[in-house]
Amino acid sequence: MTRATAQAVGAVRYVSSTGLTTGSCGSWASACKLDYAMNLATAGDQIWIKAGTYTPTVGIGTAASFTLTDGVAIYGGFFGNETSLAQRNPTSNVSTLSGDIGETGVMSGNVSHVVTAINVGSTTILDGVTIRDGAATGFGAPANGGGIYISHGSPTIANVTFYNNTATQMGGAIYVH
Repeated sequence: MTRATAQAVGAVRYVSSTGLTTGSCGSWASACKLDYAMNLATAGDQIWIKAGTYTPTVGIGTAASFTLTDGVAIYGGFFGNETSLAQRNPTSNVSTLSGDIGETGVMSGNVSHVVTAINVGSTTILDGVTIRDGAATGFGAPANGGGIYISHGSPTIANVTFYNNTATQMGGAIYVH
């Protein structure tokens, strides 16, 4: 006889553009910065992003990116007081992941990939965010996928708006290989 077991549900990690870089990100009152929360998150966790603009800080210069972790679900569109996922509103509470890390409005200083997803499965979720100002330039991998660069994976991308992402080779918004 085989018994079904419930899959473990991980933590909810709360994110704010003015958040902390310490702690567990376990409430809106102790919300963390996005890169910090992403570093803490493990498979089964959810990351709830409050409205605001976020730029990647993991990586150096144009190689910085928000790197998805297999099995972690990231949801944007929160005001910052919600207690359930159903309460979010990505239209009213815009959570922007921006590659504009250099001089504002000058694409040549922007990150190559705003979001990177390598070897992640379909339980890796990115939902309810705006991805903007990625500038994939050069040759090879850096020249593909200004918004999202996906390699050997199949993340679930839903309710995502792409704006002003470019690539000198393929996939200004999304590149998958």
